Amino acid sequence: MFSMRGRDFLVTSADDGHVIVCEIVNAAFSHVSHEREAVLKTRCSTLVHISNTKCLTLTPSLAGNDDVLVFSGGGRAQLLVSVLTCDADGEVTGAVKSSMNVTKGVSMFRRQSKDDNSEDADVRIMAITSHPLRHYTHLISAACSDGTIKFILYDEGTQLLHLITDFIYEHTHCLLTLDCVPVSSDLTLLISGATDGRIILIDFTQILNSISGNLSKMTTRKKVSNSKSSSNFTLIQPFMQISVHQSGVNAVSAQCYTENTLTICSGGDDNCVAVSSVDLQTKEVTSLKHNHQHSAQITGIQSLTADTFVSVSIDQRLHMWSRPSPSDDKEWGVESSKFVSVADVSTLCCYRDLLVVGGEGLVMFRRSHM
Repeated sequence: MFSMRGRDFLVTSADDGHVIVCEIVNAAFSHVSHEREAVLKTRCSTLVHISNTKCLTLTPSLAGNDDVLVFSGGGRAQLLVSVLTCDADGEVTGAVKSSMNVTKGVSMFRRQSKDDNSEDADVRIMAITSHPLRHYTHLISAACSDGTIKFILYDEGTQLLHLITDFIYEHTHCLLTLDCVPVSSDLTLLISGATDGRIILIDFTQILNSISGNLSKMTTRKKVSNSKSSSNFTLIQPFMQISVHQSGVNAVSAQCYTENTLTICSGGDDNCVAVSSVDLQTKEVTSLKHNHQHSAQITGIQSLTADTFVSVSIDQRLHMWSRPSPSDDKEWGVESSKFVSVADVSTLCCYRDLLVVGGEGLVMFRRSHM
């Protein structure tokens, strides 16, 4: 979700390959909720992916305008960059700027034949994050189904993607979720979860420093097609790992609300909601597991404040969790719940006062009404 010229928008994707931009508009007054209800109005829709779309992330353009970049990934190892623009008349348009097969580092603007994609047909981008750098460049982290995290640079000036490198960490199974957390000016963590039930923390600062030091060399390549860089990266060891789930970790949301303490909320296929408190100096972990608040696998979780987070599950229940104070790590409990009318729940998005649950459809709640 994002705002542009005083208007709020929601960007969605699905298995049909479409990326759809909807505007959140206040409709007529409701005598049930006693306020103006929000509705979604489609502003633009484009068929951009050659296969299903598994994930996307939004980031403001670094070009000094109001444009918003959409990085999306999915089947056939395809990463795609689109830009959303709003003109003076309020018309929102989307345009594809670049595309890449992240396993080959080659352009994918044209639909490739089955033979061309045979070796990568089963590789999917499962989760994606982006980090702005200098010189109008963005660093994209793409978690893939083959257990690797690909790091790609996008240059807004040349509109080219550069596959820098891919790292194979302790995960030996399909990656499912990815989150990037700025802890301090000296430490940024990249947090991943996979089907092996483990959560791995990576010192993202080392990666950023390595790339920033060689940024000009990486982006001054042949400006004909997207490229794969042959960088001399050394394998960066994981910061630490946490084992709190018995099977796949579908959702992770982390925040650093107090100095040297990271709070990680996670949900998985084992129907468990876990809250882990990590001491970043001693690397000691205190975890609290809730196994019975959801009756099916958890597919979405979002940390809201130091004392609240929300979770959603295939069981179509949206839970608001809270604790009395930040010092009570063992007192987390469900404060309120809502039943959602969306089947096959797959995602949860939080923006300002809105909670958006997605699956076979969309439903929106206001946090103040939970």
